[in-house]
Amino acid sequence: MTIPTSASTTGVPPIVLFVEPDRDTLDMYSTFFEMAGVWVAKSTTTDDALAGLVDLRPDLVVADIAGGAGLEVTDFVHTLKSRDDLHDIPVIMLSAQPAVVASESLRADADLWLVKPVLPNELLTRVHELMRASSALRDRSRAALRKTAELKDHSRRLMERSQQLAERFQLARDQSARPCPTCGHVLEWIERGCISGVEYDYYRWCARGCGLHCYDLTAEKWVKLV
Repeated sequence: MTIPTSASTTGVPPIVLFVEPDRDTLDMYSTFFEMAGVWVAKSTTTDDALAGLVDLRPDLVVADIAGGAGLEVTDFVHTLKSRDDLHDIPVIMLSAQPAVVASESLRADADLWLVKPVLPNELLTRVHELMRASSALRDRSRAALRKTAELKDHSRRLMERSQQLAERFQLARDQSARPCPTCGHVLEWIERGCISGVEYDYYRWCARGCGLHCYDLTAEKWVKLV
């Protein structure tokens, strides 16, 4: 495949990959497109085109279903559209037959179907139209992905906040006042301590003279200290 030498430079013109088995047709289209300021990558075989597709990342692919190469081109386009890293590249199919006679899968793979003969200026117009539409779709897709990421981040923060509130609520509930087991008077929580691996909540003296109690959190029962 013939690849533009400066294809990796930023701010470059659009790159169109032609997969065309007929060299005369390939030269006709590529000459016209290059004169119009479009960079052209050319391939007469699908294997060659697919091998350089990942590194090249063209803005659009024009694939001609011609003669005996029709099945190979069909497989090439289907492979392109089946890959996550390539499926967003728009594809124009050139065929001597209308789209209605093509298989459903092939019609689904093609972003645009043109019946030959297609004049170079007509093809160039369609290429620019499809690239603009594809660019707009990619922009919307990126915006949607950003929005989704923002929503996920917001949801994560809400979950973290909810967890913090739940922990605070649990702590407040654990440290809440309890009624005296003897008289029912409210005992004020003081602190939590651990003796021999057992956690206790300590409370103030009962104001009604019932003594000093602590609550065994493991056994969930009161223990009278004094």
